[in-house]
Amino acid sequence: MTESCIGANYTGLVFRVAHGDTGEIRIGYSAHWQENDNPALAGFLKLLGERYPLSLKAA
Repeated sequence: MTESCIGANYTGLVFRVAHGDTGEIRIGYSAHWQENDNPALAGFLKLLGERYPLSLKAA
Protein backbone atom coordinates (compact mmCIF):
# COMPACT_ATOMS: atom_id res chain seq x y z
CA MET A 1 0.00 0.00 0.00
CA THR A 2 1.30 3.47 -0.72
CA GLU A 3 1.90 5.89 2.13
CA SER A 4 -0.98 8.03 0.88
CA CYS A 5 -3.39 5.24 1.82
CA ILE A 6 -2.25 4.92 5.44
CA GLY A 7 -5.20 7.00 6.66
CA ALA A 8 -7.77 4.76 4.94
CA ASN A 9 -10.29 3.29 7.35
CA TYR A 10 -12.37 0.34 6.20
CA THR A 11 -14.05 -2.28 8.35
CA GLY A 12 -11.77 -5.30 8.62
CA LEU A 13 -8.79 -3.59 6.95
CA VAL A 14 -5.50 -3.93 8.81
CA PHE A 15 -2.19 -2.44 7.67
CA ARG A 16 0.93 -4.42 8.51
CA VAL A 17 4.55 -3.33 8.25
CA ALA A 18 6.62 -5.35 5.78
CA HIS A 19 9.69 -6.92 7.40
CA GLY A 20 12.84 -8.39 5.89
CA ASP A 21 15.92 -9.97 7.45
CA THR A 22 17.13 -6.60 8.79
CA GLY A 23 13.82 -5.07 9.90
CA GLU A 24 11.24 -2.90 8.16
CA ILE A 25 11.50 -2.68 4.38
CA ARG A 26 10.10 -0.46 1.66
CA ILE A 27 8.62 -2.10 -1.39
CA GLY A 28 9.22 -0.32 -4.67
CA TYR A 29 6.95 -0.37 -7.68
CA SER A 30 6.84 1.10 -11.15
CA ALA A 31 4.30 2.23 -13.70
CA HIS A 32 4.33 2.38 -17.48
CA TRP A 33 2.40 4.58 -19.86
CA GLN A 34 2.32 3.62 -23.51
CA GLU A 35 1.61 6.16 -26.25
CA ASN A 36 0.38 8.89 -23.90
CA ASP A 37 0.78 12.42 -25.28
CA ASN A 38 -0.83 14.16 -22.28
CA PRO A 39 1.46 17.15 -21.50
CA ALA A 40 0.85 16.69 -17.76
CA LEU A 41 2.49 13.27 -17.94
CA ALA A 42 5.79 14.70 -19.19
CA GLY A 43 5.88 17.16 -16.28
CA PHE A 44 5.00 14.43 -13.80
CA LEU A 45 7.72 12.11 -15.09
CA LYS A 46 10.26 14.96 -14.95
CA LEU A 47 9.32 15.65 -11.33
CA LEU A 48 9.68 11.96 -10.44
CA GLY A 49 13.07 11.79 -12.14
CA GLU A 50 14.30 14.82 -10.19
CA ARG A 51 12.99 13.61 -6.83
CA TYR A 52 13.78 9.93 -7.20
CA PRO A 53 16.72 9.49 -9.56
CA LEU A 54 17.42 5.92 -10.64
CA SER A 55 20.11 4.24 -8.61
CA LEU A 56 22.99 2.48 -10.36
CA LYS A 57 21.41 -0.84 -9.32
CA ALA A 58 18.22 -0.07 -11.24
CA ALA A 59 19.93 1.27 -14.38
